[in-house]
Amino acid sequence: MQHPEEVDEGHAAYLDVYNSSWKVPEPYPQFIPGLMRALARRGALRLGLLSIDGVPAAAQLWFVHGQVASIFKLAYREAYSHFSVGSLLQMHLMEHVLDKDH
Repeated sequence: MQHPEEVDEGHAAYLDVYNSSWKVPEPYPQFIPGLMRALARRGALRLGLLSIDGVPAAAQLWFVHGQVASIFKLAYREAYSHFSVGSLLQMHLMEHVLDKDH
């Protein structure tokens, strides 16, 4: 997901994964959705989501600027860790930024 109209849906899925992960809650809950919106407006957002049977299992928030792609946040549901969902999603996003963003 990378377009402004996808941010609300993407953030909901991201938050679902994040809240089901090992990570502590964000101290500033409006920061991530605000960052996603700002990045999407600039065409820099790369939000990767991997679902298993319709359940979001992993999420990664990347941003692209120039020829640099940066991983900002990642999380996965521990229940799906045996599938290496984080690694699979990271591989997919790497392919995307190499093939599409160059």
